[in-house]
Amino acid sequence: MLPMLSQKLLAQWPTLPLKRPKPGQLHFLGIRTETANKYAIFLGFADQERAPCLVMKIARKPPQESGLHREWDILNHFQQPGFIWINGSIPNPVLWAEMNGANILVTTAPKAKPFEPSLNSAASHFASVTNWLEQLAQFTRTTSPPSVIHQGLTSMATQLFCLFKLSNEEMLVIENWKAACLKTFEHDRIDFFAAHCNLHYRNIWLQPEDMTIVNWEQGELTCLPLQDIFTFLTTYRFPATNRVSKETFLRAFQVTYLADNPYSDLVSKTIIHYCQSLNIPLEAVEAYFGLFLARAALQEYNQLLAATQRGYLPLLKNPDTLKQPHQQAIKEQLWINLLRLMIQERRCFKPATLPKVWGQLQPIPVQKSLSAEQPQVSS
Repeated sequence: MLPMLSQKLLAQWPTLPLKRPKPGQLHFLGIRTETANKYAIFLGFADQERAPCLVMKIARKPPQESGLHREWDILNHFQQPGFIWINGSIPNPVLWAEMNGANILVTTAPKAKPFEPSLNSAASHFASVTNWLEQLAQFTRTTSPPSVIHQGLTSMATQLFCLFKLSNEEMLVIENWKAACLKTFEHDRIDFFAAHCNLHYRNIWLQPEDMTIVNWEQGELTCLPLQDIFTFLTTYRFPATNRVSKETFLRAFQVTYLADNPYSDLVSKTIIHYCQSLNIPLEAVEAYFGLFLARAALQEYNQLLAATQRGYLPLLKNPDTLKQPHQQAIKEQLWINLLRLMIQERRCFKPATLPKVWGQLQPIPVQKSLSAEQPQVSS
């Protein structure tokens, strides 16, 4: 398939949106991915160049579940004249092809370097990403009446209750979050924004004056506020590998949102600063965060369920679930546990406990050190 794709790219090169001369040949390098991934990834190199110029994603079966067509549509949407500012910070769509029954997406390769989280660099990282997300929100903001999302939130709550067997007390908290979200905009309109919806640090390539956000297959053009900033901040201290205990992730979550330390202060300031810049009511932050975790729990379950149908048994590598059938194991994954922890400890949720005077914030300062509790992230 790759030789056919190479021939197709070289044959169409003059008509493709690539600002570089046609190479004599293309070379490909496969990137290791797990069976759970919905596509295989290859880097494309022109002639003898050492830096890749293209990224190829080839959907695994079934192709309609890969999300590649969604990524193609979103990347093309951002090619419109009103989004010139974003063109340098996302891959440019190059080619959509179907070969041997597989969908293939070709984009330009990121110019920056893979993101490396570090506590000492957290403030500058948060500022860079928040600034980019503020611009994305400003250019993609749309509004609708609260009734537009009422049905969706109700359906999500019902699915959570039935799937994860939540207790009545847990469901009461979720219903309160849903009501708080809707009440905040009861006499106004709800803002929606375009969102990446998977803004884990692995999808950010960053270096001074240059940032690229990759992997838009989960992206949405109309999403509830704070989706991306919550994803980024929540996962910033997560270990680079999933092959660690569930408790390691839970401790990282506690340090980020449920404890009193310099790092959680920075996280809270970042959230409040972002809300202020977009006029998002601060009293809605806890409700949005709880609903964000609920959505993530359902999304993780559906992704893992689809992966099991392709022969992937998600948590057989996790000691906590070695003896469980996989149907039960995928119901006890990370995000449902984060949701339950948030419900139990919601009174400690740092952004909601800060004094209202924090509303008058200046741009996020860069601190020299944020040494705090374990677990540490790579430096």
